Amino acid sequence: MIKENQIQLIQELENYHHGFLNKEGCEYFLQPFGITAKLDNVKANPQDFKGLALWDNNGKSIKEAKGLSGLDISSLIAVKLNVVTLNLFGRGSQHRSNCEAIVKKLKV
Repeated sequence: MIKENQIQLIQELENYHHGFLNKEGCEYFLQPFGITAKLDNVKANPQDFKGLALWDNNGKSIKEAKGLSGLDISSLIAVKLNVVTLNLFGRGSQHRSNCEAIVKKLKV
């Protein structure tokens, strides 16, 4: 049952290919794998090309936050599970590849 829950979490995490998750979001995805991570302090820069926009839990725009990207989270989980991942260009492609490799490992 634990592996089934972990697989469901990774399938959900795959939706955050270009997302930034706050502390609660990071804990939601990392704790079931026994991972505690140092969170990054980031500043919003939505005015820049491919910049980062941040919102609080009420949908209000904020200037800075503490958390991790979806890619950071999938990479941490892959390392913890000793999953070999591909090196791809593009955050979204790398994240989706990480998630696919993690699910494949969990199904064994």
